[in-house]
Amino acid sequence: MYSYLSGLLEGDGNIYVPKEIKGHPSISLALPTKDLPLFLLIQRDLKHGHIYKIKGKNAYQYIISNLEGIVLIINYINGLMRTKKILKLYELIEFLDIKYPGKYNIKKLPLDNSDIKDNA
Repeated sequence: MYSYLSGLLEGDGNIYVPKEIKGHPSISLALPTKDLPLFLLIQRDLKHGHIYKIKGKNAYQYIISNLEGIVLIINYINGLMRTKKILKLYELIEFLDIKYPGKYNIKKLPLDNSDIKDNA
């Protein structure tokens, strides 16, 4: 499931890291309305985040903005990313290290270069 979650984030997701340390990061995904059941399933399993209808579009957005949920997602997808979006993940990890020194100590894992069939 975590590889799939990582793929969703890399394809239709966003990692927001504030410029100011007093800001609040978030992780969001967007999917068409027909995929709402997938968001509901992910939300149920993660026990974090909120789902919103995107105004004027046939789509929904799933946003995780609480710290516990963000750290959970980082730990799930760290080491499974395959695109340059990993740089935003690294930026988020660095942000948490600065804002909460010594609290999380999340190691930045490299891109997953394994065969896609191995963790599909």
